Amino acid sequence: DERCIKPIITLTLKKDIPVEILELYLSVLGELARYFKIKSKIFKKFLYNSNHKVRQSAVRCLSLYRSPNLYRLMTKHYKSETSLLVRMEILKALQHFPDCSNAEFLFNVLKNSTEGNEKLLSESSLLSLPQKIKKRVYRNKIKNKDSNTRALAIRQISTLNDPRDIPILLRILKKDKNENVREQAAEVLGLYENKEIDEYLYNCMKHDESIAYSAMLSICQSYHTDKQELFIKMLDQNIEENILMYQTILSYLPNHFKIYKVQPSLIGILLKKLKDENANIRYLTIIALGETGNQSVVQPLINSYEIETVKEI
Repeated sequence: DERCIKPIITLTLKKDIPVEILELYLSVLGELARYFKIKSKIFKKFLYNSNHKVRQSAVRCLSLYRSPNLYRLMTKHYKSETSLLVRMEILKALQHFPDCSNAEFLFNVLKNSTEGNEKLLSESSLLSLPQKIKKRVYRNKIKNKDSNTRALAIRQISTLNDPRDIPILLRILKKDKNENVREQAAEVLGLYENKEIDEYLYNCMKHDESIAYSAMLSICQSYHTDKQELFIKMLDQNIEENILMYQTILSYLPNHFKIYKVQPSLIGILLKKLKDENANIRYLTIIALGETGNQSVVQPLINSYEIETVKEI
């Protein structure tokens, strides 16, 4: 009933009112504000209450208003707010203000906050904003002088899953002078369903040692196309000196074998690896061969078992 609004507002102004009761009054006013006109200034003053629970309730009520001025008020208050719970409530509220300055604020929180929960919430709020706004902010951040900002922008732009961003990411992979930024570009490029990207990443793996592992990992972690031809090339390469890279490729093969029919030429390469000097490579090879479902690997695996048993003795 609209008639109860003024009496409740009067009650909130009483001195020495218990925090629990004040929270209740604000909660009721917030619900009423959904249906009746209540001036936002009623809630603004509670942003500066000494109790964090009251401030949290005030933010929750203010989030109902779609005013740019209130957005600016809350982002300003965020910077001086000492309570993590209140700051998180502000981040949650900001998803209701779809504009570029809001998206930029949330991006900066994601980049600079040391609190894991704040990072998660700022990222969640970013995800809820319109694609057009996020794209504008991320593309602008990709040009930033700070390499950490560029790397984060690359990671965020991949969440848009827009193929039109591929040329931008490829250009970064080719030209950015920062190794971490190039690595980030290599990692996210594998998320796009594009076979040409896989070939490009493979070439990066061969010719750019600084991002070779990231390029290889990007190829291995995406399952949208059959990559067995690339795996054959990678396993045929002379990369034995990089045991970690070889082990990583082998560890991802079983996941691909569950999706795509295994090529005989790849089985042949794996059978040779049963005799590798490195025990971990032999172990990962056995697991990969076990997932092929191919009868031709049964006897070699039995032979390998007998040889490994003799070695243990």
